[in-house]
Amino acid sequence: MHMIIKVIVEADNKEAALDNAKGVFDELCGEGEAFDYYTTFDEEGSLSSGKGRWGAIPPVVNVNSKKGKQMLAEGIQQTKDEFFENLKIIREALLCCTDEEIFEGEILCDKTKITGVLTGSIEDLKDAVHLARYRMHCCGAYDGPSIRLYDKDGGGIRTQSYLDCALSNLLPGQGWVVPADVHF
Repeated sequence: MHMIIKVIVEADNKEAALDNAKGVFDELCGEGEAFDYYTTFDEEGSLSSGKGRWGAIPPVVNVNSKKGKQMLAEGIQQTKDEFFENLKIIREALLCCTDEEIFEGEILCDKTKITGVLTGSIEDLKDAVHLARYRMHCCGAYDGPSIRLYDKDGGGIRTQSYLDCALSNLLPGQGWVVPADVHF
């Protein structure tokens, strides 16, 4: 699957920012890493990645520009939405299942009453309990598909306060947002 992530880097100019971001993307991608590979938007990519998949997206944007602020707001909102969706499934599993069922990842006894975010079928509950631990992992993730923004060191930006801190640590006029299409 593909998604767009963004890295906040510090540099004197756009070219240096792109180079710095590619170093971060290199660290996040590859065997055993959060993502398989990436395509930045200064490259042509292919029909299935980069511009071919997402269209023309600016390859480097100043964090203080209108577009930069928009990219950051979208990134943190996507991370937040993913977190709350995962949390919703976890809450349902916690309400409807025993600790042992969540530990095992399967329903160990008949359930006749299912309430909350699930549609009410036993199949939905089986799916929820099966995925509960995975969803817990996603809520606690520091990188990977649950996180859409990264700092200059490749750390996942998981909260608004972390984003604010990352931005405040940039030298004035040297903060950049660099998006990339990643596969996971």
